[in-house]
Amino acid sequence: MPAPEPASNKADKSTATESSGRFWSTNPFFLLGATPRDPRGRIIELAENLALERDPAIISKARADLIHPRSRLSAEIGWLPGVSPKRAAEYTKLATDNPTQVDAFKSLPPLAHANLLAVAFSAIDADGGRCAPCSLASFAAVVESIDAAEVRRHINEDRSVAGFPEITNIDWIESELADRRRAYRAAVRSWLERSKSLVLVGNLIAAVEVATGEGGVHPPLLLTEVVADYELNAQPALEKAVDAVGKLIEHGRAVATQDKAALMATIVEIERYVQEWDHLARPQQLCAAARGEEHGPSVELAVRVRSFGIDLANEHELYEAANRITLFLREVFCGVPSIVDKLVIDTEAIKNLVEQQRKAVAGKRAFEQEITYAADIGSIFKTRLAVSPEGVRWGQLQFPLDSVTRVRWGGVKHSVNFIPTGTDYHILFGDDSRFAQFSLSNKTVYEDFTNKLWRAIGYRLILRYAQGLRAGKSFRFGEIVLSDDGCEISKPKFFGTERVKAPWSDLQIWSSDGNLVIGVKANHKIASSASYKNHDNTHILDAMIRGFFENAAAKRVSDAFLD
Repeated sequence: MPAPEPASNKADKSTATESSGRFWSTNPFFLLGATPRDPRGRIIELAENLALERDPAIISKARADLIHPRSRLSAEIGWLPGVSPKRAAEYTKLATDNPTQVDAFKSLPPLAHANLLAVAFSAIDADGGRCAPCSLASFAAVVESIDAAEVRRHINEDRSVAGFPEITNIDWIESELADRRRAYRAAVRSWLERSKSLVLVGNLIAAVEVATGEGGVHPPLLLTEVVADYELNAQPALEKAVDAVGKLIEHGRAVATQDKAALMATIVEIERYVQEWDHLARPQQLCAAARGEEHGPSVELAVRVRSFGIDLANEHELYEAANRITLFLREVFCGVPSIVDKLVIDTEAIKNLVEQQRKAVAGKRAFEQEITYAADIGSIFKTRLAVSPEGVRWGQLQFPLDSVTRVRWGGVKHSVNFIPTGTDYHILFGDDSRFAQFSLSNKTVYEDFTNKLWRAIGYRLILRYAQGLRAGKSFRFGEIVLSDDGCEISKPKFFGTERVKAPWSDLQIWSSDGNLVIGVKANHKIASSASYKNHDNTHILDAMIRGFFENAAAKRVSDAFLD
């Protein structure tokens, strides 16, 4: 719970005195009013004077602790080794009465400095000044600088004055310092817990940033331990945020193709939860960075949200939403190199996809313009002839482009007594069950329409045949049977003809009298034909074979059109 607001400076001072007093309350030097340089007799005298005023059992134990050389060490470690009794009295009063003046302790030996800072942290308000994070970072640095050999020297100096045996076993010092560090950790944890949650996180983040140079150097052990305690306490909130993000991602996938507004609202919510999560996880991220590592949970969450953005781009072509997610993650997880590297690549990939989409849209528009054509045929009763992205039309007959499976066109010239009298142009198009067939005499309309028709459906039909050939199918066009590796054509015999299959290396094509002819190079009598006007898709066959022969790398017809 956050501490109540102070009513006045006097109340603030009283609260600080009580808190710091509690921190000192179990130290025998504090209880008896003794100093580390007081001899045994002085300690006994002080205890006897206090026995009538306070709990005799507590006073008796304090006296015994200071008289016994081994138990005395714990009290010495918890006091102010290396500080004269007069200065120790001044500093203990300052720490008790005005704990925010921590800068006054900087000239003291590290252990004494740390003990006074612990007293201060037991009293100061964590929700208060701007100096709190710096004080925490300084506290951790001071604790880190405590040296067992120096502490032993200071304690032995006081003991020689007081007449107590010196400490020779450095392990005793190390053991007591370990206990002391746990007390520091508890003091900081208590200080943080008295603050509001947002202030707590902000203070801890700022302290870790100061101590690590924003993740550049290892933090002091005390700060690392405090962050570990914080991480344990913050785990439920972090897990709750991760669960919320997971549910939002699933919702985003569900509405991605249905409601763009709902998708963007979901992304905004994801961003909010991720920002909250990142703020809570920032202390751990900084400590991990200082160790040369990446914070595993941060990587996992970033990967999860990044995958959502990738799916929006790859599966739904929602590049604007995907790019927003990518840029947001780059900003939030800027301290996670492996994620940032991937996100930089994602940004460039999305940029390329957007450009491809733009070109595709432009290409689609250009294609639609290229294939769009309409004309009214007839002098009195007009019939509409048209081709567009919606399909091919002749009067009331209309076929969607994707449904057209057969086309024919060709012209027949007429003459009287060898004098040309005109040309009739014949056109047919349709699907597998219906077709439209008609003639016209206007050459311009014929050429314009058939050119548009070819652009609209020609390449699609070529791919359809190529896929069938690749699958092992054969197709008949008039007298010609087309396979991927050659053609079956007619070979004349003395009586009739026989069908033979020739490989492409032996074949060539040409046009004659309105027909496409495929024959053997060495003997043009071994050949078959298909009429452009009377057989379905002869124009498609012509384009396929010529395209195949022009492709030197292709071994089969399908190779020229399929990967």
